[in-house]
Amino acid sequence: MAESSHRQFAEEIRAFVAENWQEPDPDLARWRDALITRCWHLPHWPQENGGPGWSPTQQFIWAKCLAQAGAPDLQTDGTLIVGPLLYQGMKGVNEQPLATAWLDELRGGVDQWQVLVREPDWDFTATGLTTVIDSSGSISGTKLIRPGAETKYLCCLARKAGAAVWALFEAEENEVSGGCLVLDGAAVELEISAEDDVARLVRLIPEHQLYRSFDIQSQLQALRRYWDTMEFDEDEVSELLRSHAELGVAAEALAAMEERYVHALDAGLELPFPREVLNARSREVLIELGDLQVRSFGYYALPYPDPLLTHNEGPVGPGTEGDIGVGMDTDVRRTLGRLTGELYEDAFSESFVLHDTIAKDLEL
Repeated sequence: MAESSHRQFAEEIRAFVAENWQEPDPDLARWRDALITRCWHLPHWPQENGGPGWSPTQQFIWAKCLAQAGAPDLQTDGTLIVGPLLYQGMKGVNEQPLATAWLDELRGGVDQWQVLVREPDWDFTATGLTTVIDSSGSISGTKLIRPGAETKYLCCLARKAGAAVWALFEAEENEVSGGCLVLDGAAVELEISAEDDVARLVRLIPEHQLYRSFDIQSQLQALRRYWDTMEFDEDEVSELLRSHAELGVAAEALAAMEERYVHALDAGLELPFPREVLNARSREVLIELGDLQVRSFGYYALPYPDPLLTHNEGPVGPGTEGDIGVGMDTDVRRTLGRLTGELYEDAFSESFVLHDTIAKDLEL
């Protein structure tokens, strides 16, 4: 796509955002409906699978325009991981009625999936997985689950015959209540990053989810606005401004990395560095941002309501969720975990014990 076409695409996206995400009081329902109508809630999905079929550069522009407007992309476990697992070249999956029904729901905006990866004391290897599917189809083990989420379906990383597999199923509480698909993890280049505290699956992260510099820059601007409403002594302000400036430089450098990466990806050139490097660097900058936010707000005084984080106090100050931006909570949780000496899963997760027999085990 020529540069002029990229500019035209960016203008189209900005016009769409301006029409459907109107600050200061955006209508989330209207935004959601507008995205689903155009299949733009699936920006990384190929056109043949129900997505817009955008190129890497178009996905990059999309991420940039949304971050600059403070608009959410509404991505979830279902659209980010489950959908691609179901349509990415796994033999026979698309012909399975269960997979077809799940994909249709995701395309229509119905998403009640949660991906269960982490386990207590897991060493991030396939052989170390304690959740096991035996030869009879019985699944057992313990996973860490996000409490409070509206979940109907689970996508569970498990071990079968010594290999990592995905088990996708409907569940009620801790019972497997519906049909199940078992997918070979190796078919989707399963790679787990032990360096990332939430064990994101690096090979499964869609390209546009790697581009975080614009969101970081928006959050830095919001943080500066928040400071203007607060009273700090001179030493505190000097230290905060120094950290803010350093993070601004880091965000600019990250944006340059992203532009180099997406240009090579779109042109079919050799990548300047592996995507894992880009993911790791963006996470590092996000963690530094989380540290700065905690220093600014204090331990409990977060600027938006989040039941996982504000157990003892409600939100304070003039801030709202839109001021700081979607995505801050994960990194703040990691920061709080480090500050208090608690593990992430101990403080902010619940154990989910799986036990039941899968009625029909489909080997694909």
